[in-house]
Amino acid sequence: MHAAIFTRGDKGHDDPAMRAERVAALREVEQRAAAAILGVSRLTFLDFTDGELAWAGPQLAETATRLIRQERPHTVVTHDPYGGAPRYWEPPDHRAVGLAGVEACYFRAPGPL
Repeated sequence: MHAAIFTRGDKGHDDPAMRAERVAALREVEQRAAAAILGVSRLTFLDFTDGELAWAGPQLAETATRLIRQERPHTVVTHDPYGGAPRYWEPPDHRAVGLAGVEACYFRAPGPL
């Protein structure tokens, strides 16, 4: 099983004493620990800027497409690009990754390599 992490997660902390580099390193350790628990054998860290995926433009869908074409997965699990369940707020980065995943799986990756 393979998992792709699109951002470094360096802005995901409330403590002003935590520097972005330290938060990113902590998030990577957490992702690797979670992957081990879930049986994920390979992780890809893409290092997009945390909090800015909604403005990543075509590069985000191109990256997702490249991953889909390389991995050729049977199943893709991603975020809900359309806002989630009622009364649930989906962060903009999550929606952007979900939309890039849908675009990659259904509109881009099936094309010629």
